[in-house]
Amino acid sequence: MDLMEDEIRVPYLSTERLKYSKGILKNEGRIKKNIHPSPKPEDMIERMIKASSKEGDLVLDLFSGTGTTSVVAKRLKREFIGCELNELYYKNAVLRIKVVEIFNILNNFIKRSGSEYMPIRTTDISKRPKNYPHEQVYADFCQSVKKKIGKGKQDAMRKNFFVDFNRMNLLERYDVEGKIIEKGERKKVSRVKISELGKELINSSTMFEKYLVYSKATDFLLEGVMEALVSIMREINENNSEKYLEIEEFQFFVSFVGKELNGVIYDSQTITEFLLEYRNLSDSQKDYLIKENGVQQLLNLLSTTAYFEFDSIKRRLLLGKSDYKKDKNIGEISKLIRSNLEKKNYFEKHNIIKTVEELKLTDNWKNMLYINAYEHRIITQTWHKISRVRLSAQPDNDDLVLSDINKNADSVMIFKNRINLHYDTGKKNLLLNYNEELRK
Repeated sequence: MDLMEDEIRVPYLSTERLKYSKGILKNEGRIKKNIHPSPKPEDMIERMIKASSKEGDLVLDLFSGTGTTSVVAKRLKREFIGCELNELYYKNAVLRIKVVEIFNILNNFIKRSGSEYMPIRTTDISKRPKNYPHEQVYADFCQSVKKKIGKGKQDAMRKNFFVDFNRMNLLERYDVEGKIIEKGERKKVSRVKISELGKELINSSTMFEKYLVYSKATDFLLEGVMEALVSIMREINENNSEKYLEIEEFQFFVSFVGKELNGVIYDSQTITEFLLEYRNLSDSQKDYLIKENGVQQLLNLLSTTAYFEFDSIKRRLLLGKSDYKKDKNIGEISKLIRSNLEKKNYFEKHNIIKTVEELKLTDNWKNMLYINAYEHRIITQTWHKISRVRLSAQPDNDDLVLSDINKNADSVMIFKNRINLHYDTGKKNLLLNYNEELRK
């Protein structure tokens, strides 16, 4: 007990934090601005929790801020309750708590293997208790993670964590021949490597940047549903200040975006039309039985991203509130989605009346194509490594073709005008010439 008390009573040595007001800290010679004006060091919180509780106890923080106490309590295997009035601090606390395991695992991975491949165990511990020499780095990595977050055994790491990270595009998996294993493929994994998105998450310097990367990874996990969801919520709530979606609307309609039935693919525009009709029904006409368990888990996951919030009282999914725009600590929420300006310009030039979802504005309208949600999801999920795309036209019609400039045979998509593509054919050469100029 004396040793424990001595360890706890060591004062927090760094007073660097006190030299700066409003959350300005020194960080390796650089000035860094924090979201919260008075962040507390995790080491100090850890000593306090160890001094006043044991594993399994409940830690209550009535002014939780951005969740430092909750994060440390979880790491130390304590239950926790945090209370916070400031919505910005609360959102960041939720993010920290939800993804603390991801950061810890990926950071430990980088420390053990750098940016290189890590050979992993291919057989269950129960079948082969001892590791081969080339698996020792993986064994040490799992042991380090387990010490840090309380879980991460060798079998669980490769069967659960690595599978989810791969679906989130944070990790790449390779077979015994060194060939990459695509998502959904059932092959024996021989080694793994942190993806570019995973490195981006680890190297993000601010909580806002981490928030964006985590949201992007979640969208990969949900197979692009977030983008369609933003589109649908904006259109069905065009005249409402609050952009919302009821649980049953998500369950019965939105969850079917991009799915095929009887040869018909239901894109976001079709689902939007269904929803508008549904909202015109009276309550007596809406005869349904809601089974919420799976849907609730998905809505909770969406609410951890930068795009959405869940109102547990009204039982609605909401688009992020405008208060985020005013906070200079995390930048403007407009960085999340494209401005409508170029999209609107595109529609005017191609005589398209209906609007679609906002996305990030980095393109000129001459370098944009309005395609349906299904093809867009395929591109989002499978073309994320392709940085340069060639636009060409079919010789005998007005269909357009997107292809990998590096001539990857698997990366070619043909779009048929007025079916899964909408554009003014009179501007075909303008689009082709503009794309060619960009590729020079």
